[in-house]
Amino acid sequence: MTGPLRVSIRVDDQASLYRWLTLDPDVRRHSTVALTSAPPRAGEMGGVLDVIDVVLSNGVAVGALVVAVSAWRESRPRPPVTRIERNGISITIEDASPESVRRIVDALTDPPAENGDDAL
Repeated sequence: MTGPLRVSIRVDDQASLYRWLTLDPDVRRHSTVALTSAPPRAGEMGGVLDVIDVVLSNGVAVGALVVAVSAWRESRPRPPVTRIERNGISITIEDASPESVRRIVDALTDPPAENGDDAL
């Protein structure tokens, strides 16, 4: 990975996740987190949606972000579907196991040329 990496996170309860991420010292140290608006993707209903945009300074920051998002999901009574996206790559975050974190970091820091949709 060279230079900053920008990802978007889509989840139903983005305000809660946004607060969680802005309070996480590991995420704050190497990332900028912002709540922004985006049009729905193809197949989504509704108007403009709020998304969380994160600019990460390095690959370690990507791992910290995935762990923080996973911890937030596990703190919810019913963990919501949480998707992290970059350059057309969309990944569902399901857990913070070392294998899952590694696969997500690899997918986001070295995305394939074609669009993908993976659950990790």
